[in-house]
Amino acid sequence: MIKSELVIVRDKNNNPNIMRRYEKCPHREVDPSIEGDAVHPMFIIRGKEVDAIYLPEYLSCMIDGIPYSLPMQPPATMMDFDSVVECHRRKGDGWHCMTAVEWQFIADLIRLRESAGAESMRGNTSFGCSHLAMGEKGIHPEGRNTITLTGSGPESWFLYDNKEGIADFVGNVWKHIAGIRLVNGRYQYIKDNDAAAPDCDLSRDSKEWADVLIDGKPLKVSVEDDEVTILATNEETGKEYGGDEWQNVGIDIDPIPDFVKALGIIPARHEGNREYFYADAEESECVPFRGGSYGSASYGGSSALILNYLRSYVRGNVGFFSAYYKVES
Repeated sequence: MIKSELVIVRDKNNNPNIMRRYEKCPHREVDPSIEGDAVHPMFIIRGKEVDAIYLPEYLSCMIDGIPYSLPMQPPATMMDFDSVVECHRRKGDGWHCMTAVEWQFIADLIRLRESAGAESMRGNTSFGCSHLAMGEKGIHPEGRNTITLTGSGPESWFLYDNKEGIADFVGNVWKHIAGIRLVNGRYQYIKDNDAAAPDCDLSRDSKEWADVLIDGKPLKVSVEDDEVTILATNEETGKEYGGDEWQNVGIDIDPIPDFVKALGIIPARHEGNREYFYADAEESECVPFRGGSYGSASYGGSSALILNYLRSYVRGNVGFFSAYYKVES
């Protein structure tokens, strides 16, 4: 059973953030395809298990150069990846940009709820409305007709009922994610949840990045002649730019290793999945955006993944979530 509670977490300046504390649990609790009792990698940082990870209720807003998880605020945008990393360093030890394994933890919770009969999670995917239910609306900041204030949408834009659980996971703005990237078509990652550590080097030339290997072969994206395929190979692959709905992306991996599932590189639901995957297999480094934005329509969602922009990319439809864990002295 996954245990969580809504809490207020104060940063080093004693300012509040509305977060949800998730207790350490086995990986199989959120992904039934996982066998055994291994702890979810979200709770493993620098080789040690942590008792809990605090995930945000709201998209981050910026106040005096510090990110916060607060409701009814304009989400922070117009920040490149390195600026997002740096603003969390200023917030205090344990604060960090949401990582790939943290994102997938929530995505798996959404999938569990949907498999139990819950409605699909929606959000601002059509300039303030849900493209699936145009009567569902959020509140625009003054002078804007695209993004919506954090948590200002209806219950269906939250993970749980009664406007609880993470809001705006789907839509509103694309979200920066730490801990995975694409380098010349090769997937690279930072192991476990080490991307959350205060001393983790997330820079372009960091030695912490490692190729995602399956049976000793690097995991790659091949883009060629409008066909997109994900495969593990030592052979040369297509070096073009492109994208498609996940249902049309070739997945030449079976079985998918547990750590790859935890990274969210390949969606658990492939067939019939209209959410989008984009990749630039030639660029020297592409950092990920997830979840969709106010203009995504059916392309957005918990498995939507864009890997075709540089870490220097800045735009008004890209924001981020802030997460936290207690760092032992």
